[in-house]
Amino acid sequence: MRAKWLVAILILAFLLVPAVACGGGEGEAEPAEEIADAAVAAYAEQDTYQFDMDMTVEMDVTGVDETVEGTITMDMNGASDKINRRTYTNMQTSTVPSTAMEGEVEMYKIGDWTYLKTSMPGEPPIWLKWEVCLQCGGGEKLDMVGQQVDLLGESVDVEIVDNDKLDATECYVLEVKPGLEKLWEWVQDQVALQNQLPALGSGLEGVISDFAINQWIAKDTYFILKSTLDVTLTFSSSSSSCPSCGLIPALPGESARTYDITVTVVVYDVNQPANIELPPEAEDAKEGSLSVPILGAW
Repeated sequence: MRAKWLVAILILAFLLVPAVACGGGEGEAEPAEEIADAAVAAYAEQDTYQFDMDMTVEMDVTGVDETVEGTITMDMNGASDKINRRTYTNMQTSTVPSTAMEGEVEMYKIGDWTYLKTSMPGEPPIWLKWEVCLQCGGGEKLDMVGQQVDLLGESVDVEIVDNDKLDATECYVLEVKPGLEKLWEWVQDQVALQNQLPALGSGLEGVISDFAINQWIAKDTYFILKSTLDVTLTFSSSSSSCPSCGLIPALPGESARTYDITVTVVVYDVNQPANIELPPEAEDAKEGSLSVPILGAW
């Protein structure tokens, strides 16, 4: 039963959000809006890529008699091949305090099938497989670069804040400001936050208290090569309810709950062979359907 619970929680973690790396460069300036439009258009030319993503969620919950802190850390890496409809993601999760959410997951999408391997301390690995839900998106939400393009394309304001170089690639650094509704949509898609957030009971202006999103865009190809996202969520007892909030359940007399979310995504080997191959042991995966809402994304 514990293994099934971990599978459900960790699968949710694969929706999370991304982009590759860019130090300084001089050149004739382009308007930020034109750079953003070019980056959105260039996304269609990114057929394959690999990525690394780090996410940290620091929680601070204040009750009438105590303040409790907690942390969720997720380290992800993977690859995407849109042409051949193959993706691979590896995710390792740790929590403070330690919980059953900790563990490692490998996920492959090969054509119309998804294969999932979970590894938990003290238990043998488990392989599962299920057919891709085409009517629900067919895996598009795992497209890390696509998520960043979506934030850029829906931004209400963009500004050039720096020129930088990642490896040998000169980049524009854009500060991206999506609308609060779009940012909240991104927050809700993050697996690290599934079953962790209180119910939203007031306007987003009072919940999203601070955020900063920067994207590194290659000057030659306009590919998004790196993204950093910092978001602070603040919930008061009068604006939300939290009967079951995962890592830190509701405290007696709870007055405030704060989440500091930090994400860094780096994308590399764009349009290079991805070489995503299913391990032989996955062929014996148990077939089934898991009742997890985000499975539709696969």
